[in-house]
Amino acid sequence: MRKIVTLASRLAFLFIGAIVVIAATAPYGSSHSSGFVWGNTSTPTSGSQFTKTPTRTRTPTPSRTPTKTKTPTRTPTIQASATLASTIPPLVILTTSPLPDGYIGTEYSAFMTSSGGQGPTPYKWSVVAGSLPSGLTMTSFYGVYSTLISGKPTTLGTQTFTVQVKDGAGHITTGVFSITINPPRPLVITNQSSTLAPGTVGTSYFASLFADGGVRPYTWAIVAGQLPPGLGLSGNLISGTPTTAGTYVFTARVTDSVGTQTSQQFSITIN
Repeated sequence: MRKIVTLASRLAFLFIGAIVVIAATAPYGSSHSSGFVWGNTSTPTSGSQFTKTPTRTRTPTPSRTPTKTKTPTRTPTIQASATLASTIPPLVILTTSPLPDGYIGTEYSAFMTSSGGQGPTPYKWSVVAGSLPSGLTMTSFYGVYSTLISGKPTTLGTQTFTVQVKDGAGHITTGVFSITINPPRPLVITNQSSTLAPGTVGTSYFASLFADGGVRPYTWAIVAGQLPPGLGLSGNLISGTPTTAGTYVFTARVTDSVGTQTSQQFSITIN
């Protein structure tokens, strides 16, 4: 009896071992005639079924965080240059054409000025086309941003010319201008009063005669009456030391360089 029990135990052990071997080697989801289904995760429908649970799940390796990109701190030179250029005001000539008229024989002067640009001053001016009226010249600069046209015109007519100004950085701009020169203005004596300053016997005396228009230079002369004794006329200046009291009346005449004349009567009282 004892031998029979031992034999039955061994057979049971072998049967269980075979089942284990089959279970270990069978693929997930395959079925066997014994009625077991491995790896099926659905709800059993019949017989004895179970699901094999995987013993280990592989955890994915975390993605590597990208390293921080270093932002350049230097502003591109081309952008800085463009910004600087946009802040520089353009070089322009402020004076407009035509310039003031002139008259033959009368001193002429006209200023021209500019603005904007950059670089060292003064800005340089020049006539680059055409020409100024005869007798006039232009300075290369006058002050910081300006120039001066001056002189004594000698020829009638209108002259057109192109002026250029250059700033300290070499930028240039140009403009076209004109000046009209007219015939001489009428020759007139311009003293405010015909009664000149009084004088005193024995005291130095000075008084001037003035004229405008015509064509300079002028020539002065006493053509009627007389100056107080002790006084004389040199150019347009009456001077000397009076010797005799009284009121003296005389006529002064002025002649310009082309022969035009005009005259006026004056008086001087000596005390």
